[in-house]
Amino acid sequence: MTVQAALALVLLLAVACGSSSEAGEQEAVVEFLNLRVEELASTRAVIRFDTSRPTTCEVEWGLSMDAMSTTATDPNMELGTFAEEHEVPLEDLSPDTTIFFRAKATDPMGDTYYSDVMSFQTEMGDEGPARVNVALMSMGSSIVDKSSNFSNMADASTWGANNAIDGSMSTEWSSNGDGDDAWLVIDLGQMRDIEAFGFRSRKMTDGTSIITSVQIIFDGDTMMGPFETPDPDQRYIFEIAPIRAQRVRVEAVTTTGGNSGVKEIELFQASGS
Repeated sequence: MTVQAALALVLLLAVACGSSSEAGEQEAVVEFLNLRVEELASTRAVIRFDTSRPTTCEVEWGLSMDAMSTTATDPNMELGTFAEEHEVPLEDLSPDTTIFFRAKATDPMGDTYYSDVMSFQTEMGDEGPARVNVALMSMGSSIVDKSSNFSNMADASTWGANNAIDGSMSTEWSSNGDGDDAWLVIDLGQMRDIEAFGFRSRKMTDGTSIITSVQIIFDGDTMMGPFETPDPDQRYIFEIAPIRAQRVRVEAVTTTGGNSGVKEIELFQASGS
């Protein structure tokens, strides 16, 4: 075989396997196996795949093949860990939208590999009544107290309480092992007319940290609930008796123990209120 032919063969193999590096002479290339989209809904989907060797776990996605600029990871994989089975939730998607994505995996040697680009269509959304989530930080709300933050970090940290009212299902608040005693207090910044309550729990792969029922207390004297929230992959919306309040305490009633916490808390007032 000529030098030119050998070089062409090496280049062909590199392109076919999707590696971003020239390494791999000592280790076989990483293959992506059974790449699939599951739990497809209007605003989320879960990408699952296997790799032929232990790697990190990422998915790059966007609205076109040329703009896959958003990266999602497996929230249960710690930094610097490697696995062969991968699960990456894509959150905060738009209904009835085509999403392009590819899996990305880096092995312990630092070599990075990419799958082929795939796509899926999110489901149509439920229009429902026009409402405004006044619990958002962007609406002037803030966390004024909580049972704890994971590792006793600040509210603005990776697992801090601010994540419960940031409007993103890709972030979450984790308590520091509070179990059934987890709670948050939200100040809405002004008196608000509340007519519905939204909630989604966090979860761990071992089944812990899920808040399976929750109650809310308005301005220290009006309690509502408990509300059943058994599925941490579901965003629950509960209609409540209309109430005017500024401070809202959200308390876990039952959990599966451990670092219980929240992906998002929502408090809705009717549009125009």
